Amino acid sequence: MQALNELPNKLLFCGSEKDRTQGQRGVALLIVIICSILLTLLGLSLTLSTTTAFVMSTESEAREKALLIADAGFNLAKDSLRAQELPTLVSTTQTGKQYLSYVPPTDPTALSYFNRNPMPLDEAINIDFASSPAGTPIAVSGLLTPPEGVPLGTGRYFARLSPGSGDDEVVLRVMGVQRVSGANAVAIIEATLKRETFLEFSSPFTAYGPNVTADFSGNSFDMDGNQHDPDGNPISGDPQPGFAVAYKDPPGNATTAANSVNSSLSGKQEDNIVGAPGDFGPTGPSIKDMTDSVPANFYDPNWLMDIVNALASIANNTLTQEQYSGIGEGAWGTQDNPQITFRDGNLEVTGGGSGAGILVVTGTLEIGGALDFDGLILSLGGDIWMHGANKTITGGIFTANVIYDAVNETYTYGDNTVTISGNSNFLFSGSGLSLASNLLPVTTLSWREVTRELEPY
Repeated sequence: MQALNELPNKLLFCGSEKDRTQGQRGVALLIVIICSILLTLLGLSLTLSTTTAFVMSTESEAREKALLIADAGFNLAKDSLRAQELPTLVSTTQTGKQYLSYVPPTDPTALSYFNRNPMPLDEAINIDFASSPAGTPIAVSGLLTPPEGVPLGTGRYFARLSPGSGDDEVVLRVMGVQRVSGANAVAIIEATLKRETFLEFSSPFTAYGPNVTADFSGNSFDMDGNQHDPDGNPISGDPQPGFAVAYKDPPGNATTAANSVNSSLSGKQEDNIVGAPGDFGPTGPSIKDMTDSVPANFYDPNWLMDIVNALASIANNTLTQEQYSGIGEGAWGTQDNPQITFRDGNLEVTGGGSGAGILVVTGTLEIGGALDFDGLILSLGGDIWMHGANKTITGGIFTANVIYDAVNETYTYGDNTVTISGNSNFLFSGSGLSLASNLLPVTTLSWREVTRELEPY
């Protein structure tokens, strides 16, 4: 009877244990489901994070490539400016393409920046230039590259010149574009550049130093300070002195040199030195002390020799002989291809030929042949002798006696000796001297990377 009474309890106990086991299994299943969901979410998060990191890495790599392309393109574009007239390049237009519709900014400052870009930023970001998309023809000034850019590495660059804020200044802006699916990576570099003009003297013949010993023979030579084109044809413009002297050393004048040159003239020779009125009256020869017109850096012979060494390092022609019986036509450059010709030592040219650009001679210079030269001659050995027939220098000559002090390793200026005879013609030409200045590397006044935070247009 007691066993019968305990049976329901046992049955109840047994039923409760079964339910408990089933409950535990349900909880375990729920935990498994929750863990599976959490692991799935964790996997999705890791996948999304990896994808995001990959995209960011790809975009960052493309951005770096675009910046490298822009930097390399900047150096190539800057080098291309050598022997070029910057104002001409700024004003020259090319027919480009307008790929997308855009509205230029109305704010004057924003518009000035917008117009420096080789193309609108939205076009650079969205256009695949390798597939030559169609576009509306549009005139763009100052482009240094074709409208479709120049391939470089895995991308391409675009360059444009704009007017600068100062004299002889221009703004060079270069876009580097790296093609990326969906949107290109674009980097922009901008620099303000200046063309140095210290080689553009104000006379066809300038002698620098404390004194000048001059010897003029015959009456066939000409020193003409009136304006001429590079071909030697007279043109309108302000005349300059036919013979300029200069020397900056306290008290700072070249009066002694001017008087010495003037006293060397005899007979009608003074009529052969013409141009702006000089220091000897309106009827006297056009000889003038131009010390204040010579760039101040020339007062220092050490600076001048630094310039000479720089020119030597980029010279197109380095002369190894002292004597040349002839050089040939255009051997030392042409007006379309002016060159730097350098001779470290004395130079004697007894035959004919022609050149254009810059001729630098660190020693004495003698020209007895029929040599035509357009540009600037720097004769720094203190003794220049021009004789013979039919030679014309169109542009200018700067002569000085630069003496090296081996003990102190410095330079000083000494007296000049100038001997002019025969049919030697020296014609002032501002455009001829520009042939020389244009061969100088442009100077970078400022440089910056342009970002959308700085210019969002």
